[in-house]
Amino acid sequence: MVSIAIVIAASIVAITIVLNIGLPVVNTALNDYSIKKSAALMHVMDNYMEEVMNEESGSIRELDAVNDAGDIRINSETNSIEANLKIFTTDYGRFVKQGIMHIYGSDVFCDDTGNITMENSAVKIIFRKSVNSVDTSQIIINMTEKRSGDVISFTNSSVIIDSNESSVSGSGYTELLESGSNMPLCVLHAKINSTLSYDVFYTLYAGADFIEIRVENIT
Repeated sequence: MVSIAIVIAASIVAITIVLNIGLPVVNTALNDYSIKKSAALMHVMDNYMEEVMNEESGSIRELDAVNDAGDIRINSETNSIEANLKIFTTDYGRFVKQGIMHIYGSDVFCDDTGNITMENSAVKIIFRKSVNSVDTSQIIINMTEKRSGDVISFTNSSVIIDSNESSVSGSGYTELLESGSNMPLCVLHAKINSTLSYDVFYTLYAGADFIEIRVENIT
């Protein structure tokens, strides 16, 4: 049995630039060109956002965001801009380079039939689906480590804001932002309204044996 407590003192709202890259290998030269072209476009977008953030209200930039290597979308739920490349590589992993997160791999399965399931080649994690109220201490049900077959049950997965115990639970809901298979990542969003209002994002990446947990929009 595992108990975890995530204690948050502050949250910075920012735009995340994400590069999603699939599996397995096809053409190395073409892949390299596509990644560099997409990364260059994302850098321009990142620079424009930094400039606008430092200017007065009403500042804008215009950009021809055509990317023949893949699709670009703005994800308002995760506060990110994503480029999904229609190319392939051989390794799983992720790293941040010059402000851009590169995600390699596409072994993630996301499903919200019954409870919410996130699964890749390393782990399978079950989250509690909630419609009207959310208790973060009970949101993670269990995790299966696939290599050993061990199932780890969670007794407490609380999110606590500024040492305020009442922020652990409240009205709200949980939702899977996108379902499907052969994906680079899977994101569960939990919305909690209590003495404080906030959003929690639980993310499983391709090949990862852990989940990333982010708390945003604390009010």
